[in-house]
Amino acid sequence: MNELTISELPSNWIDTISYTIENAVSPMFQKMFQGVHNALFSGMGASIFTIYCIIWLLRQTQNGYIAF
Repeated sequence: MNELTISELPSNWIDTISYTIENAVSPMFQKMFQGVHNALFSGMGASIFTIYCIIWLLRQTQNGYIAF
């Protein structure tokens, strides 16, 4: 079995490892961010805001008035 010594390692071995990890992980993060983007801009953001406003108005009516 051949063993590498420190003198035989290429000088940019950290860059090579970093590049390999980035290429492996990047598509996963890209899909995740694209999914979040699609969910927020497909009307889900507006729905969450509307539900928040409705809940806020209902809580304000418990006091008998709406205070801004």
